[in-house]
Amino acid sequence: MAITNYLESEIVFIILKEGDTRSEVMEFVSDQFSTLSQHHVFWDMSEYDFRSSNAETVNSVVDTLSGFTNRDLSNLKRAFYVDNDLGFGIMRMLSSTAEQAERAMFRVFRDKQEALEWLKN
Repeated sequence: MAITNYLESEIVFIILKEGDTRSEVMEFVSDQFSTLSQHHVFWDMSEYDFRSSNAETVNSVVDTLSGFTNRDLSNLKRAFYVDNDLGFGIMRMLSSTAEQAERAMFRVFRDKQEALEWLKN
């Protein structure tokens, strides 16, 4: 499936859907890293299927992120919007580990508006 993304008000919006695979997401991040490393990012994962995700998946994603950059991205924010318990738990695990690898600020939200407000402030 094609991952939907667009830039609005200096925030990159990425929408993942059921059927998007981890390898597609990682390929997208690799292809778009230049843009992603210059903007705040809002990941809408409300329709993403987390059932095949586990700790190994999280470690693989973090390892991939670590290889993309050695720049300081500490002024950039990454907001993950998820609306289910499994996704929320997995993304909290990912964000706490990835924040150290990418050196950006990560937060996981259950409320879309709260996530957008955090990115804008």
